[in-house]
Amino acid sequence: MVCVDSDEHDETGHITEDLAGNARAMAKKRMAKFWELKKEVGTPEEVNLHQADTLLIGWGSSRGAILDALELFKANGKKVGMIHFTELWPLPDYEFPEKKNYWTVESNLTGQLACLLRSEYQLEIKGSLIRYDGLPLTGEYIRRQLHD
Repeated sequence: MVCVDSDEHDETGHITEDLAGNARAMAKKRMAKFWELKKEVGTPEEVNLHQADTLLIGWGSSRGAILDALELFKANGKKVGMIHFTELWPLPDYEFPEKKNYWTVESNLTGQLACLLRSEYQLEIKGSLIRYDGLPLTGEYIRRQLHD
């Protein structure tokens, strides 16, 4: 059984064991693609960014639930906003506003988005509103988790 393979592929996609002639060149080619892709990644959607004291950060399918939660918070006189990413890798160059309480909204047990944001942006996350019971995120669920 083969567990590890050190083969590389060449410019035409064929497997080669000529690491000295190909490995560095192919790694540089992949990094060049990464930097080109990074130029194409859009900035996250922002809602009530500067008016809010608390900002909910989400990505993908959390958007609708976060927007619903913002309406619930607004009805209760709370200033809450949203930063919503549609792409997570590569992350866009982005400046987070200072002096905000950041909470991630996630559908996983381990707070993966919070870990990524801490790692890549050195962002201080106050907490994660996570749901991992198989039920969908809802605005009401987010509201209860943050303010109950």
